[in-house]
Amino acid sequence: MKTALFKPEELEELRRYDAMVDASPMTHEDWKALELVEDLLFPERVAVRKANHARYLRRKEELAARGKAYRESNREREAARKRAYYLANREQVLASQRARRKTG
Repeated sequence: MKTALFKPEELEELRRYDAMVDASPMTHEDWKALELVEDLLFPERVAVRKANHARYLRRKEELAARGKAYRESNREREAARKRAYYLANREQVLASQRARRKTG
């Protein structure tokens, strides 16, 4: 004879709890706990995640260096572009500056 693992009342309580958990947003602490549990359950994913993060950081540094080199080599061109934008959108820029001074 096969016995049920949970009583019907307990199953209903579990369903209500699952619905409540599904409806609530995940907090930062929830995500950190989930990451820790996944690290313990799937250690092979830790190495993959670390490699991906290292690749992300290298790419971020490369792009920052490329942007800095571009701005340095095209300083006059960038200044002319900013000046043209300012002149074309002078009213909006001044309004934005006034609003920033009022709030800041």
